Amino acid sequence: MIAPSAPNPLINGHHRPLDPPRQHLFWTLHLAGWSACFGLGYLPAIAYEKPAGYWVVPLTATITGAAVTLGLRYLFHACWSLPPRKLLATMTVPILASSAVMDLVTRKVMLEFCATCAPTNRAAYIAYALSYIYVVMAWVGLYIGIKYYRQLQDETQRALAARSMAHQAQLKMLRYQLNPHFLFNTLNAISTLILDRDNPTANRMVQGLSAFLTVCCLAPAMRQPPRVRPHPI
Repeated sequence: MIAPSAPNPLINGHHRPLDPPRQHLFWTLHLAGWSACFGLGYLPAIAYEKPAGYWVVPLTATITGAAVTLGLRYLFHACWSLPPRKLLATMTVPILASSAVMDLVTRKVMLEFCATCAPTNRAAYIAYALSYIYVVMAWVGLYIGIKYYRQLQDETQRALAARSMAHQAQLKMLRYQLNPHFLFNTLNAISTLILDRDNPTANRMVQGLSAFLTVCCLAPAMRQPPRVRPHPI
């Protein structure tokens, strides 16, 4: 009896055992990235001998940035099926707004330590609103790059799964061809050769039949079966 093939994890919608869940991977990278952003923002404060409580400023920027980029993530998820140009045009305003929100919230905290940091004209407001655009763009670039990379992995796994299913179908076709009439005719031919005392030919036919049965019934499902040349009677 032929053992059923193992279920394909990609077809059944399950991740491989060594693959972390995608939600877990996102949160790990998201929190690690914004923690690093906090560290990079606090180091200049130490270098320039800012007041002791100045750590609140980079912490506020970090928390605000983590929150607004979560909103960008859901927008990307909703608009991901759009063509690249339309996706870029759709996400331009939310990206600029994210930078402006980060600056607005952070600057309110910063004014407690630097009263002269308030913008005085429209150009200053625009410059301050874009002060965190490089951070938001770095997050967007990493998010898109990782998402495309995971999609490429999925496409590769689907192609391998389809090839495996094709090989399994070929094996099933060979098994279906192996019917009782084939076995009866082959064994009858071997019996005739033995009665005619043609033992070498009969032995070669037995070996050929054994190889054919091995290919049809015991070959791994992921391996393409080799071709067995029938021995002429």
